[in-house]
Amino acid sequence: YLDVGNTMLCGFPEDWIEYLAEYICQFHVKDHDKNTNTLYGWRNIFQGHVRWDKVTAAIKAIGYQGFLVGEPALSPYLYQQEELVKTTSSALERLREMIHGG
Repeated sequence: YLDVGNTMLCGFPEDWIEYLAEYICQFHVKDHDKNTNTLYGWRNIFQGHVRWDKVTAAIKAIGYQGFLVGEPALSPYLYQQEELVKTTSSALERLREMIHGG
């Protein structure tokens, strides 16, 4: 699998998607704060610096039809896990729409 957030530590996810296209069997999705640039920079989808428009265009370009696995960051939802599930689900649906259309 390719983890979109992890690739932010060593480049841009859309580039890795293009290079590794034939090897990708699944995507793990989370965001990353490039100002942190450490393992503590993980953020929830759409709450960091991943260029989701470019990432979803790259996913579409390689013809990927599989799963997107959300990797939510607990912060700021440590004690509001239902909200974390709703937020992650909504973000995954938005990504699906960006890839496949309405």
